Amino acid sequence: RPVKAGRPLDSREIARLASEILARAYVKEAGASLSHEDSIFYLVVKKVFPRGEEGRRLASSSDLILLSYGVGVKKERALEDLERRGVLKAYGREEETEVASRKTYMLIEPAKSGDETELSQILRMHNVYPENPATFKSPVHVLHALMLYALKPKDVFTKYYERIYLANPSLVSEAVELAKALTTLEGDPEAELASRVIEYLGGSFKNKRGVSLYDFTKH
Repeated sequence: RPVKAGRPLDSREIARLASEILARAYVKEAGASLSHEDSIFYLVVKKVFPRGEEGRRLASSSDLILLSYGVGVKKERALEDLERRGVLKAYGREEETEVASRKTYMLIEPAKSGDETELSQILRMHNVYPENPATFKSPVHVLHALMLYALKPKDVFTKYYERIYLANPSLVSEAVELAKALTTLEGDPEAELASRVIEYLGGSFKNKRGVSLYDFTKH
């Protein structure tokens, strides 16, 4: 039976620990230094769920709540907060479920690469304005703004990066780490966009050796 410090764990505690191990393993595998709950949540959702017909990920509220345990989100209304910050968008209610309030959410992410219109739409869905750094509330917002500017000439990107970095260095630094993590996603439009951001910043990023959950727990 599962125990921690000699004390038996109930099913909720087991779920939280399993989710935490999953999140840490994916972050370690990506080789990035992520600390913000939004960026870790964003990466894990993209790792766990496949892209849907619209090119974006859909997941039930129950599954997303389970994943949120592993990124340090302890609020009762965690998904509502993620929706308010523009990381998730309510997509509809699930049918034929015993839980009447269960919803389906969509991860707000680019469905295409190399499309400024697409990224501009994503930023509107975040309810942020790339020219106004004060509207950035999440590293995910900053990352998508950087991806938009990475489609422009490098000198334009560099000036933009310097300006928003001065406005909020912690969010911008976290966004760059998230970009590094997303370069490890095979067949995802954001991997190409993230690689362009890293390249424009004057570096290259190579993924470390894959780390399994078993490898991670041994350490």
